[in-house]
Amino acid sequence: MDDYMKILFLTNHKHLPELYGGMELNTHELCHLLIKRGHKVAVACRLEGGFTKVGLTNKVYNIFGYKFSKDYFNQYLCYRSFDMVDNVKVIIKDFEPDIVVLQGGHKHLEILKQIKSCPVVVYIHSIESINYKTDKNISYIANSNFTKETVNINFDIVIPPIIIPKKYKVSSSNEDIIFVNPSKHKGLEVVNGLAKLNPNLSFKYIVNSKKNDNSSYNNINNVEVIGPVNNMKSVYRSARLLIAPSVWDETWGRVASEAHCSGIPVLASKTGGLTESVGYGGICVPKNASINDWNKALHKIVNHENYEKFKKSSYEYSQRKEIDVKVLIDKFESHLLTRYHEK
Repeated sequence: MDDYMKILFLTNHKHLPELYGGMELNTHELCHLLIKRGHKVAVACRLEGGFTKVGLTNKVYNIFGYKFSKDYFNQYLCYRSFDMVDNVKVIIKDFEPDIVVLQGGHKHLEILKQIKSCPVVVYIHSIESINYKTDKNISYIANSNFTKETVNINFDIVIPPIIIPKKYKVSSSNEDIIFVNPSKHKGLEVVNGLAKLNPNLSFKYIVNSKKNDNSSYNNINNVEVIGPVNNMKSVYRSARLLIAPSVWDETWGRVASEAHCSGIPVLASKTGGLTESVGYGGICVPKNASINDWNKALHKIVNHENYEKFKKSSYEYSQRKEIDVKVLIDKFESHLLTRYHEK
């Protein structure tokens, strides 16, 4: 068919199952949605390796002289290499894409220089200081209005992260305050402080690595630590509130959108794209606020008189057109098709 495309998502970051970050999950969802529409997709990503299924697969390919490996662990083709810059040309020759979607800031310009045979769509998920190139063969997508307004480039469109509600929607027991990726830049100091101030509340920290440093919260009695977690439904089933007091500028805040699918309110920093993802589905507090201000906001949400109102508004916010899956995939596919036909 005329509108059939071979689409290569290219990055020098890791991908599922080695990394479950916001960009990686969004790419994963886009791949499956585009496959359903008849397109052929592949992901080319950096490899961590080791004695995992993707690492061992790469070792087998190395035995036969390949500098990259291929696998279908995600139900679509993945090319993996320890350094994508050295293998961009050979991977493009192997897959022969009609269009490349370049993501992630690591070695962005070095990778971009290697792509000569097809149009490039740069999908920006962070506000790293990169001198993005202006070229008729390159177009730009932002993952939020915050990214669009912050990064110094002319964006074509804004496409927020793809959140498929059925993958996150649960009936919650409303027990735990959920904190995903407990780390300094995610606001660990604030959440530890709130846990200590509220020994009667249950806090659940979701780590993304077994190597996570738990020294600052190991002795807080009302903190439970679990993870890494592949299925976030298991987390949201007990959630009363999601907390995201980031001290850096998140460009979106995927977990906020996930939580809203089940009517779980969010308490977050008033910074970056979090104000977009949280909206009226919770409360945003200035990131330099005192621990007492955070505590007041926490109790405003979990207070029994207010909680049902916050649950209702959180779910309503998840239904807005701006993050509707069909609207977003239509917009993404249309942009790629336009670029493809312009080549």
